[in-house]
Amino acid sequence: MKIFNKKQWRYLRKAHRRGTLCQAYLFAGPEGVGKFDLAIKFVKLINKKSDEIKIIRGQDPDVFVIEPIVEEKAGKRRKKDISIQQVKEVSGKLGYYAYQSKFKFLIINGAQRMTATASNSLLKLIEEPPVDLIILLVSNNEQRVLPTLRSRCQPIRFGLERAENIIKYLEKKYSGEKVSFIKDCAILSQGRIKIAERLVEDKMLFEEIREAKEVFRDALKGGLLKGFKLSEDLATDREKLLQSMAQWIWYLRDFLINHISENGDNKIAKRVFLILQALVNLRSQIQYTNINQRVQLDNYFVQIS
Repeated sequence: MKIFNKKQWRYLRKAHRRGTLCQAYLFAGPEGVGKFDLAIKFVKLINKKSDEIKIIRGQDPDVFVIEPIVEEKAGKRRKKDISIQQVKEVSGKLGYYAYQSKFKFLIINGAQRMTATASNSLLKLIEEPPVDLIILLVSNNEQRVLPTLRSRCQPIRFGLERAENIIKYLEKKYSGEKVSFIKDCAILSQGRIKIAERLVEDKMLFEEIREAKEVFRDALKGGLLKGFKLSEDLATDREKLLQSMAQWIWYLRDFLINHISENGDNKIAKRVFLILQALVNLRSQIQYTNINQRVQLDNYFVQIS
């Protein structure tokens, strides 16, 4: 991507040019900011023969990608943690020399989802890696990556992009779309360029995310019954729930920032902050534990009503 993550890209290009590449990197930052895209771009910089489509499809003999498997049971979708079996299956292929390039690459996309045993298995590989192997950990939550793994990786940190930059990019890429729609997509993306692209290309997803924010706002105003109804509608789909909760968090954050900047009532600011704090904690629990989503979401609306 030409206009995003420039600082990170300059650093990686300089390391390549100077011959100071590390054997393990941690690409860390929010979901949807282009970390995986830059990882592939980095692979292509080093291995001139690598092709993006082949990498994604698992057809590049020198690039191995491990990521959480999405499973669907009884109408519910959830991402499984990366298992030790996934790591071991790939590790057995890394002892051979690179097939058509100078380096082999192992990309762990969603590294925060590795189990403890998978992390320890990868740690052994990082401690004694083949000389022609570069490992790229891509994570939405740096703190959930095993500390001993983090300490052996060169961190490359990513941040959110300004809305006006995303708007300019989208207007060029999707010149046939209405400017007002482009702006709405940029705002709903919360500074995440990959999410913004998905919203422009998937009108149904755009409506779902916009509706999620509006329904949550109505639930805050309308009381407990509306909260329970929202909980009932969302609790069966883990990924959709997490996506919706991210929008709620962003909505409350924006409201709080605007309220404080306008010297609003301190009591209102404090209450919104507590509602936001409880929501952030609940989303983290739903994302990283096996709690009952419906029960905990109901409890949340009871607490804030």
